Amino acid sequence: MAQVLTVASVKGGVGKTTVAVNLAAGLASLGRYYRPEKPFQVLLIDLDPSCNSLSTIGSTSGYHTTANRSIITLLKQSPPPSPQPFLKQSDYHPNLWFFPSNRLDFAEFIRDDLGKLAKREDRLARALKPVRDWFEFIIIDTPASPITSYIFSNAFMASSGILLCVEPAELAVDGMQALIAEINQSCADLDHEVPILGIIPTKVKKRGSIGLGLMQEINRRYKDLVTPPSHMSELIERMYLDHKDLFASSPLFWEKRSGDPDEEKITPVSEFGSIILDLLVKLGYDI
Repeated sequence: MAQVLTVASVKGGVGKTTVAVNLAAGLASLGRYYRPEKPFQVLLIDLDPSCNSLSTIGSTSGYHTTANRSIITLLKQSPPPSPQPFLKQSDYHPNLWFFPSNRLDFAEFIRDDLGKLAKREDRLARALKPVRDWFEFIIIDTPASPITSYIFSNAFMASSGILLCVEPAELAVDGMQALIAEINQSCADLDHEVPILGIIPTKVKKRGSIGLGLMQEINRRYKDLVTPPSHMSELIERMYLDHKDLFASSPLFWEKRSGDPDEEKITPVSEFGSIILDLLVKLGYDI
């Protein structure tokens, strides 16, 4: 059964979508390298009405589909339709899949309809049930919303683990403790235990004593959870302009990866490669 990992953050603008997209794409890329005869399948679910995840994996049609052919129907209809016909492939990774969406209709659904539905926290888990055995990993990108919101609760109830993104700014560091406490409370309220598998420092500055000090504080507080960081980079900004994830831009990354820790050779794609390998170790994979 798939590892279902929700990517969440204390607030918006911390690089959460960047993490979700490159985790999904990197895992798909690794799957083709590690097991070429039968690459494991990866599903990226975009629960953010902005649909930035979908635009970044290259499928511009992914966020212009009609509501009845989108993730909205999977969440809204009772019982849900079979999810297999809704699945679409990424333009760059044949083993990376997604559910299409519609920016305007999805925002309206979250605002006006989701809270009125029966079992409103379980809609995504119910919709995914027929395909969970088909995927090795399911990555969920969440909007910047309170953890108590119904859309986040859907991600939470479908998940087997949570990855928290934190920008090393004072507010983000201080807010992390509160967020972890909220997650633990939600586990109790919803009677669904979801472990925090990693805290991913994002938008880290490569130079500057303030950023270095905050990174040291994050590591001190959460040393067993902190993954390798993702630094600020123009290449990540370019990723959104080109509608192309980092691993699509470096298709032979895993084949050429040397594991050399030389700082001068560290690139955005190698950083996400390190984040992925760190996560797989925590999940018990021997790669």
